[in-house]
Amino acid sequence: MLSILSPTSGKSFIEPGAQRVGTGTALALAMTVTAIGAAKVDMSSTQVLDIFESFLAITAQCASADVTASVLRHPTPGVHLDWEWHGRGGHVIGVALGLGASFAVGSAVFGAIDSFPEVLAPFRGVLEQFAKLFIGIEPWVVYDAIKNPAHEGNRVNVLVEQTLRNALGSAAAAALEPVVGAVLTSTMGSSGGFWKAVSDQLTTIFGYTTVLMAGWGDWGMDGLSDAELRKMDV
Repeated sequence: MLSILSPTSGKSFIEPGAQRVGTGTALALAMTVTAIGAAKVDMSSTQVLDIFESFLAITAQCASADVTASVLRHPTPGVHLDWEWHGRGGHVIGVALGLGASFAVGSAVFGAIDSFPEVLAPFRGVLEQFAKLFIGIEPWVVYDAIKNPAHEGNRVNVLVEQTLRNALGSAAAAALEPVVGAVLTSTMGSSGGFWKAVSDQLTTIFGYTTVLMAGWGDWGMDGLSDAELRKMDV
């Protein structure tokens, strides 16, 4: 059930062809955005490399967290999650790339901003987290609305609805994820680097879970797609 490389159609979305080109293009664009963001804040080559390494690490962390969070949200026996490109598989790759770019570049950009409106200063951390989440997720929302065959004839409405869902889910995660992360870090992070990494991964899983439950209602039977409902063992 966990294999995103062998979806039920028998074809992987990273096989040769248009889908591999699409995945490679998305990665190239994400790297380009990272380089542009670094240039805008006048960074040295070493700092650019740090951002790129951060991008790769965050992307990998987000991809694994997405798969884990999906399984945790849908524990019902007989459920077969749809890991094809227009199911959850594309979401894993597309959103991870977007968040990898938005968090790696966004942290550098926000860190370079010295002044912040006084009235918003107390909420700077939450606003930064929301911006990085929303901006990182939205490219996949737009792509899915435009390209998913299931949305044919209703693409504009789907885009508006999914963007609002993204805003709601990102806002919920921006408010809650730092609290959970602080608790996990205080209890696990002091036990060494390994447990700090575990706490970071658990925080990311919680963030994914919050975004998709609060924004999309994606949990239990309510969050299953039509394809997943058809594949259920009943």
